[in-house]
Amino acid sequence: FIERILNQLREEGHRIKLLRNEHSYKVCKARNKLIDNDDYGNPFVYRGDDDTILEPDVFQKLLDTIHQGFDACSGVIPNCGDPPIVRSTKKVKPIISRIDIDKEGTPTYVGDDCGYKFLTDEIIPTHHFRTYFLYKSEIQKKVRYEGGVSQTGYREEAFFSLRAMQLGYKMAVRSGVVTWDVRTPSGGCRDEDYAQKLMLNEEKFFLWMKRFYAQHGDVIGRYTKEVTHGKD
Repeated sequence: FIERILNQLREEGHRIKLLRNEHSYKVCKARNKLIDNDDYGNPFVYRGDDDTILEPDVFQKLLDTIHQGFDACSGVIPNCGDPPIVRSTKKVKPIISRIDIDKEGTPTYVGDDCGYKFLTDEIIPTHHFRTYFLYKSEIQKKVRYEGGVSQTGYREEAFFSLRAMQLGYKMAVRSGVVTWDVRTPSGGCRDEDYAQKLMLNEEKFFLWMKRFYAQHGDVIGRYTKEVTHGKD
């Protein structure tokens, strides 16, 4: 079925190929290896899954946002199993899924507004993603996959985009970009012990964030002030 779709796109003149992973990698490593094998010289990469339904204007709006001065852009992901929660972006702080760090270095999340469908179409600066996003391919060459930090893919986007933020790349969420997720966007693993793996991932993420702050200081705070021009 997928091959027939790809063949149709090829007949229309699109350069496209299907790369199959022949090894028993988990979802994170497999996806990154496939992206690394892209030899077309494409200027952009879109990280996504096969259980999503994209609105027709997703790529147009993502590209438009990048052309407005950002290096990467994500949208919002309502779950197909739940009704969308419509809210105005006027009530949303400029940083999506902000992370606060306590004196012990443990991260605490303040909101996860990427999970909502917004009433308006606005560009909101952010410092990391927790879902699918489009970015300049040059970032892929500088930010490498961190093996062993996740068994399910749950933190892949967070690790990758935090590293990109640290290197000075600018990121944004566009509230009008809607991608429906057939399954919850919390990872691609459907193993029976999935809940246990998620708990282990959470612990690994806490340790990773502690090291991240110990090595680089409050990089998130500095980046936040920069992209919001010092506004609270």
